[in-house]
Amino acid sequence: MTRYTPWIVSEHVPDFSTLENLVASPRFAGKRGQELAIALWQVMVDHDLGIFHYCPAQEQFWGRDCHDPLKVFNVYGFTICHVHAHVLAMLQRVAGLESRIANVTGHEGTEAFYEGKWHYFDADIQMFHRLRPPNEHVIASREDTYADPTLVSDQPNPSLPYHLPDRLPEGFQRLYESEPTYPDVFEERIHCMDYRLRPGERMVRYFHHRGRWVVFASYPSMFTRFRAETGPEGPTERFWPRRQWGNGLFEYAPDLSAGSRDVEFGADDVRGLTAGEHGLAAGEAGGSAVFAFESPYIYCGIPDPMRRMPSVDGATLEAVFDLPDGTSAEIEGAPGLSDDWQKLWTSDGRTGQVECNLDFTELADARYRTRLRFALLGEGATLKSFRTRLWFMVSPHSLPALRNAGDNRMSLHSGDRHGLPTRGMLVEHRTDEADFLASAFAAENARHDPTSVSRIAPVDPARPWR
Repeated sequence: MTRYTPWIVSEHVPDFSTLENLVASPRFAGKRGQELAIALWQVMVDHDLGIFHYCPAQEQFWGRDCHDPLKVFNVYGFTICHVHAHVLAMLQRVAGLESRIANVTGHEGTEAFYEGKWHYFDADIQMFHRLRPPNEHVIASREDTYADPTLVSDQPNPSLPYHLPDRLPEGFQRLYESEPTYPDVFEERIHCMDYRLRPGERMVRYFHHRGRWVVFASYPSMFTRFRAETGPEGPTERFWPRRQWGNGLFEYAPDLSAGSRDVEFGADDVRGLTAGEHGLAAGEAGGSAVFAFESPYIYCGIPDPMRRMPSVDGATLEAVFDLPDGTSAEIEGAPGLSDDWQKLWTSDGRTGQVECNLDFTELADARYRTRLRFALLGEGATLKSFRTRLWFMVSPHSLPALRNAGDNRMSLHSGDRHGLPTRGMLVEHRTDEADFLASAFAAENARHDPTSVSRIAPVDPARPWR
């Protein structure tokens, strides 16, 4: 049987499968106001659970920095200031706090509203500032630091931690001397961590990487421009504890013979093929079978950090065919949900037992979905077996850690965010394009503003409910 999103949770690590599950963690239980706001900030800066500073991942679909909190927490585990700020804002909102973005010169932080006042938190530089006596226990707002920038450089009651080692408060004071601005929260909550394990399929996740990662289009220029920061060695924290990324893989080897239901549960489309004693066999007209490979984690291979060559050894296939005289076989691949099928391999006139060893990393790299189509041409042509391995990036901080020498309590839940056995299908739209609304859905009472941050607003602001 297919298993849908089996998710193991450790007593030592919050459940990062959804933001709702995250804020329901025991570490936040009973907390309100400032105590809750600090606890949410601590998750972002924690040396075991937090998000370290490194070049931001990009959304391939539209080439912008990834702001989706589930990707940041589960897939990457790293980003830079403006994404830290928006992720913390989304986390605060899910936890029930009013939240907004607050700017300093060349930098962004997050403000939470409680006890009748705004309070400023920085999850990237890892600090917040308190007021001076007699209010030394109150966390300052961005307006407070603008009125008195020495709250940054001469802080009598600093947070823990307080500033990165190369972003010291003495140098940061001047950034707070600019008048604050409050841009919209880029609330990009699109991704989900749902996945399926078909019969014959397994997922393995490692706390330490195996040399595979995505080099996004912006990375080579950033590595050259910011030489003082970590770069071509892969996502790495500049300071102790020098955190890095992790890797994992999906391995799939279904039983294709008669008597097995692996093809029924695992294939997206089968035409003209029947399961026989030795595998999937074609009739006189030939046939094909399509298998999809979907992951909540981004696929990746071993990259060239400067993108001079495509990544390799991230998506591999081993297949065995039995091809009688006069028959042949082909393998095609298509990225994402597209029908842009590309020929990847052909039997090229060989007959008898024919083996295929294929690296299709270029088709999967930096994506969450790809498909393979096996085509058998001629009666009796048979796909006897195949095995795929697709590697992905994973944030080690989100994995269910064992930290006690003795017992460690674990729990398991499964299903989508509603507990249902569903298979997620993401359909993406470019919301920064003028025809977005018309291409996505009909909305006579909505007005789309694609400038800077994509916005959908009511046509008549005086009557938003219409």
